[in-house]
Amino acid sequence: MDSSDLTSGPSEIGSLTAHSNEESQFVGSSSGVFFIKTVRRAFSKDLDSSKITLPPPEDTLVGSDESHADQSPSTARSPSVSGPSASLSQWQYDAEIARELGKAPPLDMARELMMVYFKVWHSLFPFLHGPSFLRAMEVLYSDSHGAEGHPRANIPSTSPDHRNACWTTIFQCVFNLASHLRPDLALPPESRIKSPGSMHSLLAILTRRQDLPSLQALLAAQLYLVAKMSLRTASTVGGCILRSMLHAGLHRCPFRYKELSTHDRQLRKRIFWCAYAIDRYLSQALGLPLGIQDSDLDVCAPGAHEVHSPGLHKARDTSEGSTPRVVADSPGEGTLASSTAAQIKLTNPQHPPQRRRSSSIVDPGEHEQHQREIAFMSYVESGKLTGRALELFHKSILVRSVRRSSVLILVTDVHKWWNSLPPDLQSNPSPQSKNNEPFHFGPFFTVLYHHLILLINRPSLSLPPSTPEFNSGLQTCIGAARGILSALRAQIDGKQALFWPGFLSAAWMAGLVLAFACQLRQYIWSKGSVEITDCLTFLRIMSVHWDTAKHCHRALSLLAENIRHSFTSAQPPRSSDSEGIDSSSREEPSSPSANKRRRLASYDPSVPLPTASASAELIAGRDIGWVNADESGDGPLELSTTTPNGIETDYLGLPDFDLNTSDLLQGGNFDYLLDMFGQQYPSF
Repeated sequence: MDSSDLTSGPSEIGSLTAHSNEESQFVGSSSGVFFIKTVRRAFSKDLDSSKITLPPPEDTLVGSDESHADQSPSTARSPSVSGPSASLSQWQYDAEIARELGKAPPLDMARELMMVYFKVWHSLFPFLHGPSFLRAMEVLYSDSHGAEGHPRANIPSTSPDHRNACWTTIFQCVFNLASHLRPDLALPPESRIKSPGSMHSLLAILTRRQDLPSLQALLAAQLYLVAKMSLRTASTVGGCILRSMLHAGLHRCPFRYKELSTHDRQLRKRIFWCAYAIDRYLSQALGLPLGIQDSDLDVCAPGAHEVHSPGLHKARDTSEGSTPRVVADSPGEGTLASSTAAQIKLTNPQHPPQRRRSSSIVDPGEHEQHQREIAFMSYVESGKLTGRALELFHKSILVRSVRRSSVLILVTDVHKWWNSLPPDLQSNPSPQSKNNEPFHFGPFFTVLYHHLILLINRPSLSLPPSTPEFNSGLQTCIGAARGILSALRAQIDGKQALFWPGFLSAAWMAGLVLAFACQLRQYIWSKGSVEITDCLTFLRIMSVHWDTAKHCHRALSLLAENIRHSFTSAQPPRSSDSEGIDSSSREEPSSPSANKRRRLASYDPSVPLPTASASAELIAGRDIGWVNADESGDGPLELSTTTPNGIETDYLGLPDFDLNTSDLLQGGNFDYLLDMFGQQYPSF
């Protein structure tokens, strides 16, 4: 664009007002709030402020809001007195929420589930503050209101305190999310969320305020719904989250506003980017328009160089989806575990060097925080790429225009993101991993990468098969499908849970691509049948958690049977092939692929994987007992919970903390636990 076409002068900006209880309200510039302030400044010299008091500009534009009706001047806070534990002195489970989501489990189970959650889910979605969660847990399980080890949540509060409702939702979603990963830690019936649909009844309560606890509770509910594959309900909750975030101004970088404390600024950024990443996943999974547009944001990406200072702004962005360039330092940066303001900037391999400060100093604490947030940072970056792919290929037919150069740029950025990931996020977990090792996200990001490649090349598979675009896209998708299956196999060999529902979508798309290629004779059936068998195995494992996997398994089995008939009908049948796949698709027992498939059978104690002979029946759709369970809809599959040798396996490899009830509840020992937790997640 010619620079002469750009307008000159300052651009209007919105207004953010901070309230108590980590709450804020935002009014955008299109409302006219900036112009009203301009008029006020023009009259400021002529008006006697001691005699004439004009109402705040926001009050002249926005209707009355009852959410602050119970706020007295004594509850209003100054910008410097907001802390992570400011509202955790006393709280109890909310009776209305507990009726929908259940009661808290006993302490020993709650402690185990808490560690599961923070080891897996929190690394990708750190919208909670770890030390605050522990403090809230200490209050919840204090024995001042009940027997030792039993939460006083079992005596629900009848107080209408909004804080109780938020923390009740957070805890129940955390416990149920962790139980989803550890079926051996079976929650008591009274502690389980009975139906994902019960989340609808919570929206009226949790959207009364636009404060951080409300947003955290909504995100916890949404993440639980995503994990249970109740994606439409999760999307509905996401709509409430989006509007609440916009009302609170979370789409604007919190470091621009001096009214916010350091703790609130860091937490607001994490909450926003977690909601952003989940929105991108749901938009792709459901095929819906993006809820959050990159052009509406100026929040600095997690781990990226912070370019804002409170009260400073500049309208022009440095790049697409980036934040305005401001030279001044940002006060109040640093880890949440430290109260001192640190002026050290984090670097992100995804951002070009020109956005980093040449004079920045690497601080050990900042480096450790960067390492802890690397999975979160990388997942958010993949969400941005997913959003760009959706905007490029899936806009309305009336406005859709796909340029080859745009596709090439997107593919380049996807490869650049993948090539820039640290080795830990590209490698596979060791089959001999120990229980106290961190969760390994290498296979997860490998699946993300190949699924992105599938997403970008999949539209070309709708072209006529004679076109070069179709053939190129098909071969690229075959490679991506094989990469997805290899990553899933590594996840299983590492005895790690298939925790993310995106695994199911990726496995299903990979199986369809391989079946499609074999049907068109564009891929060797002897290889494709083996990989489809592995895909069916993965789908069967996933069916323990998600009923959708049953439908995918049955459909892929029927497609594979159809392909098998098309190959075998052209040649005389062989006796060895009468009950399964043709011999060309079988491999010798000594082959590496056969050994790899045999190792799958030692993965999950809750899933009896098929043997070599049973695999043929699976791919032919002849596992009658499994199919009947799918067709009847009588409930989940009844699968063994032990390995063939009768030994239960902790496939998540969680550390065993030898802490009893009194250890957790005594002040000194709890502080030790908090210190230990803070060393692992000081800013989380």
